[in-house]
Amino acid sequence: MVLSEMYYPQGWTAYIDGTETETFKTNFAFRSVIVPAGEHIVEFKFASKQFEIGRTLSTTTNIVVIILLGISL
Repeated sequence: MVLSEMYYPQGWTAYIDGTETETFKTNFAFRSVIVPAGEHIVEFKFASKQFEIGRTLSTTTNIVVIILLGISL
């Protein structure tokens, strides 16, 4: 299966029927996976460590600001 998305391996994981599988760079730019014959569920999930760190810092900062605003009132 070839997707018309740019190949970017960092953070992307492919799953076929819930089992992790390898992704490949196809035609110099696209992303693909080898899917066996038959009907399958193919999923691509993106998980970025930097995004998770940023989300945690933002959430923590917002909580601290709300607490400080509550205290100051």
